[in-house]
Amino acid sequence: MKNNDRITLKYDWLEVMTSIEAEECQALLSALYDYSKSGIEFPEFSTKSKMLCDTVIKEFKKSTLMKKCGALGGNPFLKKQKEVREKTEIDPSLFELFWEEYPKKVGKTYAKQCFYKLKPTREMLEKMISAIREQKNGEQWKSENGKFIPNPATWLNQGRWMDEVRGDEGNEFKEMKIGISL
Repeated sequence: MKNNDRITLKYDWLEVMTSIEAEECQALLSALYDYSKSGIEFPEFSTKSKMLCDTVIKEFKKSTLMKKCGALGGNPFLKKQKEVREKTEIDPSLFELFWEEYPKKVGKTYAKQCFYKLKPTREMLEKMISAIREQKNGEQWKSENGKFIPNPATWLNQGRWMDEVRGDEGNEFKEMKIGISL
């Protein structure tokens, strides 16, 4: 059992405690404290004290459970998501491989956040790197000294590794423009 800071005693429990002898009340409080710290079971008490102990333990267990649920947003499904996230940790070297390959070196911290949000596997990284290499040779990224290369975070957030690359799309536009001019 984890250590807890306190057990909350309610006002109506004070009435019961005042009706118990001082020594037994002190032993009861001591036992409640020990229980909150280590889960040690109680010694035998009189009927009133035993009833109070049972009530306090129920409340204690309930508040402990509520704290756990509160830490997880009160939703048991989030606990499962957290466990899955912990099991699927991402190798930090994957981002470094991506960063080495990407031609525009801006916003590294935000790009790293975007990268980890995708939870990429090695296979996904291979697709990304392949797409980066292909897009580097595309007309869009070559034109105007790389002016149209998206920031890495934008590229990741928009799933740009899935884009189709056409190396001659700029040439088609130039030909069409020339064809219209008289």
